[in-house]
Amino acid sequence: MCSLGVSTRVWEVHLTSALVPYVRLVKGRRVTELGTLAKPSGSACSFSHLLNVVPGLKNYLDRSLKSSDQHARSGQNLRVYVFHKSFLRYLREAHWPADTYPFNVSSLGYESVRRYYHESMDQLAHPKEAKRTMTPRNIPDVIFQDIEIDEHTVDCHGSIVIIINDKWEPLRVSRITLISARDVASAAILAVVLVLGTPSKDDLLALFAALTRAWQNLTLTAPGLTYPPREAMPTALGRSFIRPAYGVIRFDNAMIHRAIAVRDYVCDQLGATFNLGFPKYPLARVLIEGAFKNLNLTIHRIPSTTGSSPVDPLKEPEQHAKKAPLISIKVLEEAIHLHMAHLNQKPLGNLGGVAPIDLMRHQMANHWIPLRPTCAVENINPMKDSRVVPVHFSRKERRRPWVNFAYLSYEAAGVLSAVKQGVKIRIEFDRSDLRLLEAFNLKGEHLGTLRAPRNWQRFPHGLSTRKKIMNLIKIKAIQSDDPFGSYFDYLLCRRTLPTSALELVRVSREFGDYPQMLSPNNRPIEAPLSPIKKTESASIKPDAIPDWSPNMVVKRRPE
Repeated sequence: MCSLGVSTRVWEVHLTSALVPYVRLVKGRRVTELGTLAKPSGSACSFSHLLNVVPGLKNYLDRSLKSSDQHARSGQNLRVYVFHKSFLRYLREAHWPADTYPFNVSSLGYESVRRYYHESMDQLAHPKEAKRTMTPRNIPDVIFQDIEIDEHTVDCHGSIVIIINDKWEPLRVSRITLISARDVASAAILAVVLVLGTPSKDDLLALFAALTRAWQNLTLTAPGLTYPPREAMPTALGRSFIRPAYGVIRFDNAMIHRAIAVRDYVCDQLGATFNLGFPKYPLARVLIEGAFKNLNLTIHRIPSTTGSSPVDPLKEPEQHAKKAPLISIKVLEEAIHLHMAHLNQKPLGNLGGVAPIDLMRHQMANHWIPLRPTCAVENINPMKDSRVVPVHFSRKERRRPWVNFAYLSYEAAGVLSAVKQGVKIRIEFDRSDLRLLEAFNLKGEHLGTLRAPRNWQRFPHGLSTRKKIMNLIKIKAIQSDDPFGSYFDYLLCRRTLPTSALELVRVSREFGDYPQMLSPNNRPIEAPLSPIKKTESASIKPDAIPDWSPNMVVKRRPE
């Protein structure tokens, strides 16, 4: 017992010395009666006692401060001395005794009123958010029952090399965005999509498309980078891993997550629960946020990182700001893919020393995992969509009937001739290639294939690319007779901007290396429209080809 008492006294000494001086954790209150002229008793906690015992005093003071802060028409611009006079006037009108605090002291409680004024005005200027009661979420034990999806901007710049006048010119590109899906039960990365630019709902749908097809390893070009010996992603383990029945798919409140196309695909096609988390509460998806944090630790090893914050010392020096980074955008993408693959094969302590990819393989072989029918997987494509549009006719019958879609008119010989004027049809299209539309009547009968104008058939392109080009045509920044060639020239003139250089990489990957005009049977012609002039760069080895070259721009000759 003695030893216990000695130990207790020692801990009391340490706790007392650890307290912050002059900081009161428990708010004090007045115990004795207020002092008077005949019987002074100190002024400690007298002001707070007045707020509690004088009827309406606190409401009157708070209302005056709020009116002053909001600049109400019925309010006034309060200062401390004016606020103090209002405080005394209210006490006199309430018939407060003239010999009791604050009238028994020379300052008339000025210091207490001053502190109350500044504390209240500070709270009005910086209101505290109401505490949100978060119910605990039960972590599932079965795979594919809880999926977390989020985006993360990779804070590292890359570079590309373009060839202009047979000279290589290195350019700095902007940062890229990573969209990732992670399973909660196994902590496995299910799919990743790297977005060159600002992500859109089409990029999010591309992530779902990656969940429904077998994973293909990238062709690594950087020396020293190799994939782990086993499978990188769960979708490479077999057909069962690309048709699971998902339970809950969790997002945050980003605009692309709230898109109707994303919600309809998750609910109608996947048959899963669409869950949007609470605003400003990233810990609800702690697993996917942890994966991004782990990625940042790896990315910060690259000198061209911008750092996690303005004061982060692990960032690119200012002396290199005007030079293109040594790491290219292609190598950066390969490094991110490899990092995600290694996360799937890293043994985790909370899984009992088992790697996420091994846990998924074990549960699929030994548990009853619900799967979607095979026909549902083969017939569902996230990039396919449909709309109901009206058919338009020319009053003078000088042109064929057409439909308007995505800023352009689509038509074809003999497809819409049997449709009456004012009748609506349903069109099906691919979000990644808007050159063709499949037309159906509202009964489901196939009418035929509609084509975009000929000058928009040279390259496969998505809705976001067409929207960017049409916006430039609207302000007359590029020509409308050759939109793709003019768009390339527009980006080349602004190639020193990191965002324009990154857009060069994106459109070159979307369009392909050569123009692909559509033949009468709706198949792309593999040969280019006109020969490309050979330069000295044609003798470069395939491994040394840069990310983009303007030699691929073959402009359409005016007819």
